[in-house]
Amino acid sequence: LLIGLIIEKITGNAYYDEVQNRIFKPFKLNSTSPSTTRKFPGLVQGYTGDHVAPYDLPPKVVENGLYIYHPEFEYTGGGVVSNSPDLARWTKLLYEGKVFSQERLKELLQPMGFRTGKPAESGYGYGVFVYKTQKGPAYGHSGFFFGYETELLYLPDIKCALALQVNADQTSGKIKMPTMRALMEMVKVLREVMEGGGS
Repeated sequence: LLIGLIIEKITGNAYYDEVQNRIFKPFKLNSTSPSTTRKFPGLVQGYTGDHVAPYDLPPKVVENGLYIYHPEFEYTGGGVVSNSPDLARWTKLLYEGKVFSQERLKELLQPMGFRTGKPAESGYGYGVFVYKTQKGPAYGHSGFFFGYETELLYLPDIKCALALQVNADQTSGKIKMPTMRALMEMVKVLREVMEGGGS
């Protein structure tokens, strides 16, 4: 949130105008926009658990076409709404070096160990989880908003980006498999197909 205020102070423009002009428009993320309203075109019903502390939310998070509360409080802490194709496109652009310089991308992808806080093979970089797999590193992140969950993953060995969104969160009781595990199952099938082991 502080970085958002700094961006506005330096540029003299609203943060959302800057992100539209610098990211959404140039990279053709046409289904991605600031979450500055309770009404989103095409928003499907999302499900969360009863009385999620401390918010006391109902099980359904869309009422009369509106999200149950105003999401703008997220601001630069994640205040955008998108769909899976745009998220996969952004993931591929980001991790293939189309957004930042190679030097900046290297910094972004340098993971720090969760326990040591020192450079490691896997851990957390600058806003990215770096996973160690049998085929090398994988990059991604999770997203959560009441009633919805998102997972992103980029596989550099096959230059493939995946995005998975579900309209329920872990407290809803409707998700039978953690979303990251479901995404990893998709990766397994994808690799089998690409390596000629499936159809």
